[in-house]
Amino acid sequence: MMTTLIPITRGRVRINGHDLAKRPDDVRRSIGVLPQAMTSDLDLTVEENMLVYAQLYGIGRADRERRIGELLEAVELTERRGAMTRALSGGMRRRLEIARGLIHEPKVFFMDEPTTGLDPVSRARVWELLRRINAERGITLLITTHHMEEADFLCGRVAIIDQGRLAALDTPASLKRGVGEGATLDDVFVRYAGHDLEGGRP
Repeated sequence: MMTTLIPITRGRVRINGHDLAKRPDDVRRSIGVLPQAMTSDLDLTVEENMLVYAQLYGIGRADRERRIGELLEAVELTERRGAMTRALSGGMRRRLEIARGLIHEPKVFFMDEPTTGLDPVSRARVWELLRRINAERGITLLITTHHMEEADFLCGRVAIIDQGRLAALDTPASLKRGVGEGATLDDVFVRYAGHDLEGGRP
């Protein structure tokens, strides 16, 4: 709903000051989206993938050349600028897609399972990249993940959703303290969203 892909069923959403129901185009210009599935075009080069998105957002030639250069440097793909996307590793493709999602300088960046399928080294590089983007660019990152270590490392606040209901919302540290000494976010998730085999509450 917040990415404008399906209608709002109830309530009200404001993103970057824009009412989603009344000004969806303004919301779309304010957000970036990284879907779970990789969507970069394998038959285009790294630069061409970036260029297509820049043109879709109506970014002028001078600005898009500057932004593409800056973003490829930020995701450590400058040397791969002219490489075919199909030649990239999974981690490199993910970093390309993060850069592509930032080409129009969004205020909020939605990411669905951003490191699914990546090996531990690639996952760690993506995590560090996302922390740097958040710190240096001041972009709000909204991440959906089942990887509790990822949520603990990246997120200032964590929401646990159980069957469509908000079960818990707080900082990772506060959530862990509420479960007990030595608790992890995995323990927090089990506390609020775990069910036994009979379907009852834990």
